[in-house]
Amino acid sequence: MIINERQIVILQGEMDLAVAEEIRSQLDKAVSTGCDVRVDVSRVVYIDSSCIRELLRAHAAAEIPGATLTLSPPRPNVRRTLEVADVASLIGED
Repeated sequence: MIINERQIVILQGEMDLAVAEEIRSQLDKAVSTGCDVRVDVSRVVYIDSSCIRELLRAHAAAEIPGATLTLSPPRPNVRRTLEVADVASLIGED
């Protein structure tokens, strides 16, 4: 979904190894536009390292053309996981 030259990727449910490839595909598609990317993680109830890796990979790829990738504010338990993984800096302000 494109809103005001920004790609929006909506994730929900449990983000684990079982869905990591699908997340990679969605993020690759969004990043390939060269637009800023906002990943809505407000409906994510769990995230593991495989999906955090995909977020970091997409973040790095977005920076190549000068775009950004940010996350919407997550649920407290997901925020804590992102903080422990030292990637909370990707969380943007709404």
